[in-house]
Amino acid sequence: MDNISDPGNVGTLLRSAQAFGFDAVMLTNYSVDPYNPKVVRSSAGSIFGLTIITATTDEILRFKKYDRFKLIVADIRGIDLHSRKINIKNYSRIVLVLGSEAKGISDNILSKADIKIKVGHSDKVESLNVAVAGSIIMKELYK
Repeated sequence: MDNISDPGNVGTLLRSAQAFGFDAVMLTNYSVDPYNPKVVRSSAGSIFGLTIITATTDEILRFKKYDRFKLIVADIRGIDLHSRKINIKNYSRIVLVLGSEAKGISDNILSKADIKIKVGHSDKVESLNVAVAGSIIMKELYK
């Protein structure tokens, strides 16, 4: 989670991460404190079943590089999640990055993405809430 400041969104994403088999969640330094009472409540206890790491964007990029993870970034300008051009289920070691609705993904992380994906939707709405989009992507990655 990159710069996600809303505690309800973070809690919801933690709950989805546990539901869809993620091992750990990393939050950049500019995200809300993962132990904020509203995050804990909205995670419905999932915060206690995940490894939670707070890191800088540089530390996340080093993790990606040295541990050979694919960096998948949710970006409104990315390839549709269901496009035949990509099959994100082919990757067993991934770092999924979700950004704040206001600022998106940090330029540093965005520039190092292996794949940029988006959740396709009707043009009647500009975008999806990060917790909704992130949960949909995590469900698609779930094996």
